[in-house]
Amino acid sequence: MLTDSRGLIASLLPPLEGPTDATGPIMTAAEARATMQRAASAAHSVSYSGRQSFIAYRNGGTIVAQIEVETRAGQGSQVMVNSVNGRQLLKGFTPALISSRVVNEELLGLLEHNYRLSATRGTSAAGRSATLVTATRDGSPLVAARWWIDDATGIVLWEETYDKSGSLDLSFGFRSVSISRADSILEHLPPRLAVPRTNTSLSLSSAAELGASGWSSPRKLAGLSLVRLRTDRAGSPEAVQLVYSDGLTTVSVFEQRGRLTTVPPGSQWDATVASSHP
Repeated sequence: MLTDSRGLIASLLPPLEGPTDATGPIMTAAEARATMQRAASAAHSVSYSGRQSFIAYRNGGTIVAQIEVETRAGQGSQVMVNSVNGRQLLKGFTPALISSRVVNEELLGLLEHNYRLSATRGTSAAGRSATLVTATRDGSPLVAARWWIDDATGIVLWEETYDKSGSLDLSFGFRSVSISRADSILEHLPPRLAVPRTNTSLSLSSAAELGASGWSSPRKLAGLSLVRLRTDRAGSPEAVQLVYSDGLTTVSVFEQRGRLTTVPPGSQWDATVASSHP
């Protein structure tokens, strides 16, 4: 939605029924971590359906969407994105392996290393009792992100992320949600929203080997750590995907071998770079 926001730019924001602030007791750091760990597990084990609101602030504009989602544990999510006036813009299916950006067990360690986690009970979202987990940047009182975790199931009901100045950057979550205990099969699935070409997972130690073969695969990128490495095949790959994260911000870098048919206008050829990168 952020890469192609046509139809989602809004000048007038709809009424937003967001979560409530926490009024209960403050939890320990260990309890905050356990709450996030529970959320990471729930992302793969709880089935649910509901309606979500999505607001992001980009380049002086506001991106607004209404999302209908149906998730089945172990299968994936069927998603429909509507504009603020109800026009359907996108419908598709995301497999379970790529369906959740909110919390991920692999990134929880990085999140704890780079941010300070705290939690407070006594809040609610989508009419459900929740616990609020807050991440602040190391050495700064400014909030980096907040998650409203459902007390009953552990799923993330709402999420907010903030920029380095402390201003709200993105806010999305459930306006209504229904939890399903049945592991029924999603029927009549629409086309997949993403069909990754890089379907071969490699260990992070393979980054050095890829680098020696001409791929750009540093272990650190703009302060983010390499957390995932995938290629289109095990030997002599033609495409590489590298995922970098600090536990909160996640960036995917795609590389593919190819040859430019023409020189882009205004560009100059750098023989040094060309000889060291695919």
